[in-house]
Amino acid sequence: MTVNTALLLAFIAGFSYFSRRFMGDMFLERPIIIGPVVGLILGDLKTGLFIGAELELIFMGVALVGGTAPANMAVGSVLGTAFAITLGEGLEAAIAIALPGAVLGSFLEQFAKILSSATVIRGADKYASEGNENGIQWMLHLGNAIHFLAYFIPTFLALRFGSVYVESLFGSFPAWLRAGLSASASILPVLGFGMLLTILGDKKVLPFFFIGFFIAIYTSFGVVGVSAMAVAVALVLEWQKNRIIKDAGIKKEVKEVATKAVDDMEFYEKGDVKKVFWRSFAIGSAFNYERYQGLGFCFSMIPVLRRLYKGTEEFAPALQRHMLFYNSNTWLPGIPLGVAATMEARRKQIGDVSEDAITGMKSALMGPLAGIGDSLFWLTVRPIVGGIAVAMALDGNTFAPLFFFIMMNVVHLAVRWYATKYGFSQGTKLVDEVSGDKVQTIMTIATEVGLMSVGALVGTWLNITTPLVFTQGETSLVLQDMLNKIMPKMLPLIATILVALWYKKGGKPWMIMLALIGIGLVFGGLGILA
Repeated sequence: MTVNTALLLAFIAGFSYFSRRFMGDMFLERPIIIGPVVGLILGDLKTGLFIGAELELIFMGVALVGGTAPANMAVGSVLGTAFAITLGEGLEAAIAIALPGAVLGSFLEQFAKILSSATVIRGADKYASEGNENGIQWMLHLGNAIHFLAYFIPTFLALRFGSVYVESLFGSFPAWLRAGLSASASILPVLGFGMLLTILGDKKVLPFFFIGFFIAIYTSFGVVGVSAMAVAVALVLEWQKNRIIKDAGIKKEVKEVATKAVDDMEFYEKGDVKKVFWRSFAIGSAFNYERYQGLGFCFSMIPVLRRLYKGTEEFAPALQRHMLFYNSNTWLPGIPLGVAATMEARRKQIGDVSEDAITGMKSALMGPLAGIGDSLFWLTVRPIVGGIAVAMALDGNTFAPLFFFIMMNVVHLAVRWYATKYGFSQGTKLVDEVSGDKVQTIMTIATEVGLMSVGALVGTWLNITTPLVFTQGETSLVLQDMLNKIMPKMLPLIATILVALWYKKGGKPWMIMLALIGIGLVFGGLGILA
């Protein structure tokens, strides 16, 4: 591979991660986007589209929940797609390279976070104590640069100098090993669906998964149809539950909200909303294991703090209190940012808000907002849109990556903007509202819709089959046909449940991944799985 091509592909790997941290998590690092882009650069869009779709299925369950560092899809997808195309080996090569590449990428991500904790945060703290807003902003950009280079450099070295070794390795693969790799490609998506099932489900709502699965295998509804039905079912059930509670005369506990002694609208300017909105895209910048999104939160608050405190002794302490730990969903920072801004303004103008109250508000909002955002966006909307995009890609529709990008970011931008406006307009009242029944209702509906959609995805896109044929005399028994008569997609369902149980009992994703690869290699090589 030429130096220029390797540099360009390595830049894509680094930039896709940079976009997650500085551009509001736009999902540019998903395989359904990276695969076709790499294919387009290497002159084989069709293969890139196909490999991107298959890798998306494998990484379907990878969700950036909390401070986790899951398998790095960007590095894995770039390396897997690039080598598969240049070597002409197809999906088997992509699987064999992408998965180790993704694991390597996760270690690189952890290294970048640790380095940011040791250097970037120390510098940012120093600048905050001095009231130096420009220094804080430079530290944020430095942290993002560290993360970018942690992916760019190793990816470039692997692409530029690893092709000769990879080509000789694949050239020596026997037929049984190639068959095993093909079987692994079919079974590995179970990991993603099993993780989604575990994260979303508990015993009370688990039946929704099976409902979605059975609708998918016995009807022609497809993922979109099942998802639409899931929304309707969840809304009806929630309405019915509220009606039962009302008819029974049970009164829900209602928390007393903050009194509206002073109109919250007086505590911010219209320009504040726009400035904080644009800066909120950088909430995940310089992510580290000490403050998580704390530096990004402080960066987003700077315009408001500058207007309120610049040139006073209060400016530095204000910067310091917003450098503290913060971690929540990256699409919903506008709510705590808006509330924090109005509380800061009220503290400045009236003086009835303490520093502890502002810090406590952020802590109170983190958990509920993470629960809403992760369940609704990462574990419900993204798998549904991703499943539709995969279907389009496997049909050869080159619009699939654009469809995924546009649909996800229409939701993203709308949610981010209206959440920011809502945070500013509602002020401190939101602390009580977000802790109430509304949040639980939203999370319940999102979970039920998510589980039915995951069930539909398992029934639609998992293709684990057996080619075994038993012959006795002139009679032949095709095992897969017999299983289909009992229940279509029986093997994918069993595999998903087993993986979900293992993950729920503490199984590490990388261990499960290795086990699935081993099963695919052994049973595929023996001709038991296809």
